[in-house]
Amino acid sequence: MKTIIKDIAYLVAGGKTGQIQRNVDMLIEDGMITGIGRDLQNDQAMLLDASGMIVYPGLINTHHHFYQVLTRNIPEIQNLELFDWLLWLYQRWRHLTPRMLYDASMVAMGELVQFGCTTMVDHHYVFPKYQSGMLEAQFEAAEKLGVRLHACRGSMSLGESRGGLPPDDLVQNATEILEDSQRLIDAFHDPSINSFRQIILAPCSPFSVDAELMRHSAQLARDNSVLLHTHLAETEDEVQYCLDAFGRRPLLIWKIWDGLEMMFFLHMEYISMIRSWIYWPKLKREWLIAPFPI
Repeated sequence: MKTIIKDIAYLVAGGKTGQIQRNVDMLIEDGMITGIGRDLQNDQAMLLDASGMIVYPGLINTHHHFYQVLTRNIPEIQNLELFDWLLWLYQRWRHLTPRMLYDASMVAMGELVQFGCTTMVDHHYVFPKYQSGMLEAQFEAAEKLGVRLHACRGSMSLGESRGGLPPDDLVQNATEILEDSQRLIDAFHDPSINSFRQIILAPCSPFSVDAELMRHSAQLARDNSVLLHTHLAETEDEVQYCLDAFGRRPLLIWKIWDGLEMMFFLHMEYISMIRSWIYWPKLKREWLIAPFPI
């Protein structure tokens, strides 16, 4: 399929220079931009008139939780700290179904599309027992909207009875998680340059995943050449948890989890730290980092 977008008033090319071109055409063939210039011609192309309009690259959202649109704007939890907020919501999220996730994904992705986002990363880590087909529901929604979805197969393996935060019926053992991760990679992961579907492995956090799963997830990601994603140092709650459980701040616990320091720190592009609280001596700074090579 060929399309020419004609008479673009302002074309924002993106890249490091942010180059802007005026009064140009754009030729698109099979979903790829193959030409930019004036008075482009192709007898087989569909023409779109963009006179007076701005054309710019689709935006990329590097971290989201689509399912959480179902439980936002609840008054009694608006001012809770992270752990109290999670404990309240775990009791609701344990009832999540694939149909509910499909509807939530349609709402969340629809909102992103409305503001120009075309590539999305969703970190989904809630897998209630006796439910299946969660990420399949998300890919179905993404296909219907025509967007690129990098779906994170999140995981929680450290339940309340073992010192973690989530209730035991919302966690899975490492074997279940890794087998399902491999199944999803085999079924959906497309590494091609124009891919609309990719799988990312995403053990959730230091307070919901044990060291064994972190290690095996990292190895599985490397074996399959997929990206790796997690939360790290989100709030002061997590900092205190890591101090109590490991005797170290979040950025340093990798050093006591053999093998992870090399994987996560030498491959820093594979990890995303969202709303990270980084502590230096006598100094607290908040960093917003999402280093995803997408």
